[in-house]
Amino acid sequence: MSDPDEKLFRAVILRAICDALGFTNVSKKKEEHSRAVREAREWFYENGPDFRKICEWADFDDAKVRAGVLKLIEARQSGDHSEIPDYWREAFRTNRMPSFTAFAEAIDNQLKRG
Repeated sequence: MSDPDEKLFRAVILRAICDALGFTNVSKKKEEHSRAVREAREWFYENGPDFRKICEWADFDDAKVRAGVLKLIEARQSGDHSEIPDYWREAFRTNRMPSFTAFAEAIDNQLKRG
């Protein structure tokens, strides 16, 4: 798969991570926001074939993606941020999404397959 395709599928995963953590780009209406968060979390929890295929196309290790995201979701829900990266600690503390570009660069090497 070409590099632009990988970037596209990586963006899909990054957007889903942000949504799962409550940093959605949907309406701030509670029902719509809650649905976006729930659906993104289900995508990671279910570990279905679509999730695994998107990870493959992004050249990401699906097990690493899933484990990392589940850890972030747990940290977000529990308030225990001691085991997560600093940029997420700050995002959770301020309830503001970290720089998408910085986030993408930071996880790119962590999630690659192989």
